[in-house]
Amino acid sequence: MIAEHLAGQFGATLRVRRPAAQLVGRAGRRSSWGMADDEGMTDELAVSIHRSWDLIDGWLAAHAPGSLGRLNAGADPAALAAAEGTLGFPLPADLAASLLRHDGADPDVWVLPDLRPLSAAGVVDQWELKMRVRAEFLADEAEDEAEDADAGADAGAGADAGAGGEGPLAADGCLFWHPRWVPVAHFQGDLDTIDGRPGPTRGRMTLVGHDGGGDFSPERSWDSFDAYLAAVARRLTTGGAGVEPPPFDEPWVSPTGELLWGWPSAVPGLRGGPEEHGYRRAPVGRGGPTG
Repeated sequence: MIAEHLAGQFGATLRVRRPAAQLVGRAGRRSSWGMADDEGMTDELAVSIHRSWDLIDGWLAAHAPGSLGRLNAGADPAALAAAEGTLGFPLPADLAASLLRHDGADPDVWVLPDLRPLSAAGVVDQWELKMRVRAEFLADEAEDEAEDADAGADAGAGADAGAGGEGPLAADGCLFWHPRWVPVAHFQGDLDTIDGRPGPTRGRMTLVGHDGGGDFSPERSWDSFDAYLAAVARRLTTGGAGVEPPPFDEPWVSPTGELLWGWPSAVPGLRGGPEEHGYRRAPVGRGGPTG
């Protein structure tokens, strides 16, 4: 499993804040962890994830220490192995490397744009919740089809309703959620999700709303979680994400030194301009090392 491999390959560096350069090993070496046997973890991918976190952590240390202090330490490799056991397949390699750096964060931390990062246990909890709702959709669909059959409804019309994308059923079995979708971050039922299905969208990340369904097309999704995390780091340190979609909301820093994404108008009791209440636009530029 990838957890044991990475722990042996990089040692404790995966669980502390350490510059990414210290994680470089023999180029091209793979673990068994990935979404397929030929898509395992490479040194380059692990280093890329940790380089992004180096930049994010350094920026937080300099400009939003309140958020940095609420990021969790890296997951124990055993926790990732347990998550894989529940999912029934390996975690996406870039997500696994990120969890070994930060196992999620406190529930109301906005380190990532839009949604809140999940821990390894949170990934499993959200996946199981979606799977339960998916099962309910499929059961309801089967019950409706049975009732139609008993009432003498046309069998062909019933089949078309199941495969045409109206309601939860689709060609892959269910539009609401797929068993090979892996949640990364969440807020009020919405999930940033990695597609683990075989095919051209494998590894891409998009938003799956609370009412289900996700568009993993290149126009509506990130190439990977690795690419998304790198874009977050670039937005904080250079002012530009460098890739689409979508453009991130403007980052702000709260009076308590926490990172927020978007004008904080939704803060309870906030009236007038955010600067009047001690909010400031997030500075652009690299922070110091955190290792």
